[in-house]
Amino acid sequence: MLLGAAMILSAVLGTLAAFAIRWWSINQDIRQQLEATIAAETVALRLGDQDAFLRLQEQDTQWQVIQATAFQNYGNLADVWQVPGEITSVDIEEDQATVVLREYLHGEPYLVTWHYQFDEALGWVHVMPRDAFYGASQTLTTPYFEYHFFEHDAAYAEALNQVLEPWQAANCQTLNCDLFAPYPVHIVRPLAGPTTVEVLFTDFGVANGVYIALPRTGRIPEFPDEQPFGVYLVQHTIREINAMQATLFPAN
Repeated sequence: MLLGAAMILSAVLGTLAAFAIRWWSINQDIRQQLEATIAAETVALRLGDQDAFLRLQEQDTQWQVIQATAFQNYGNLADVWQVPGEITSVDIEEDQATVVLREYLHGEPYLVTWHYQFDEALGWVHVMPRDAFYGASQTLTTPYFEYHFFEHDAAYAEALNQVLEPWQAANCQTLNCDLFAPYPVHIVRPLAGPTTVEVLFTDFGVANGVYIALPRTGRIPEFPDEQPFGVYLVQHTIREINAMQATLFPAN
């Protein structure tokens, strides 16, 4: 009886081991295919082959336009912008993958996040970030602001408010802010325009909201830990807001 039980246990363990090896082999193959796609993309960027680059993108019209613009931006800065295809992290979940790559601008390392979808006919293709990457919509209301953001960006919204709230409180010492509702601040996906901060105006030309494209969804400097990155995000936004104000309300 003991011999029979041992034989059964051995068979079960052998089956599990074979399954584990097979699972590992499949996952390695999937990752290698993804890495091959990334390598082909970055080679196309370095060679200036736009057709090859766009063939590896999702065939969505909006995404094709966005990526064609991105390709031109790479080309315009080719002398100072290096894209060696260095992968720093890969997260694969079923048929989707999030990849962080290292690039170099003026010799300084930057990180950029690319998203991929596996297609049975095409293999891995570079796609626009899916909704799951951002999380559910949330709102944070303070005495002076009303922040609208995605779940993944909650910490950023709170950090930004720690800067903006005291600034607006100081302004309200000379303005009657009780006449106004909390000012809307929308933290959104990357904007199509060249700036990362835009103001929404009413039909009467009154600013009634600001839209901020989170720098995290673009290209950010590589930092050794999270704290400097968080500081960078807020400082980056404040610089953009100041630049926007200078444009809208010039000194003269």
